[in-house]
Amino acid sequence: CPKYVERPSRELAEGLDEAGKDLLVHLFIADMDEIQKKLDMGGKNKILLLTEPLCGLDVRERIFRDCIAQYGKIDGEESVVLIKPHPRDILDYRNVFPEYIVLDGKFPMEVLNYIKGLRFRRVISVFTVVHAIQFAEEIVYLGEDFMDQYEPPEAHRQNELI
Repeated sequence: CPKYVERPSRELAEGLDEAGKDLLVHLFIADMDEIQKKLDMGGKNKILLLTEPLCGLDVRERIFRDCIAQYGKIDGEESVVLIKPHPRDILDYRNVFPEYIVLDGKFPMEVLNYIKGLRFRRVISVFTVVHAIQFAEEIVYLGEDFMDQYEPPEAHRQNELI
């Protein structure tokens, strides 16, 4: 449409002041104040797990339990684990993982960039592209080799078969 102006979201976000960023966060994350209280617990490392609608629900639950078991500790110490469900992921993470902080899945993860002072020691992703993340010290991208443990390779390596 000739009346629309298309601008990169990064350019628009850079134009926000702190009040604008705070407003944006609270528009997308209704319980942000409660989450912030949980995050401020005792200086523990924070880990963010990004979920994806990868496969069947039972296998998906096993995948993310294994992710937490394998990457949920830093230097042998327990961490505060947040789970950010993918918008199309229908697994009930609050029910399946009641011991962790589960964010609403319906907001873009990039909104987390605007939470003042939020830093994750580690972000874990299977396939989600995480180039826009500015709030992580370490990004663990698991990829196809990791998924080979849970389903036949041809189920997630379509591009290699072309």
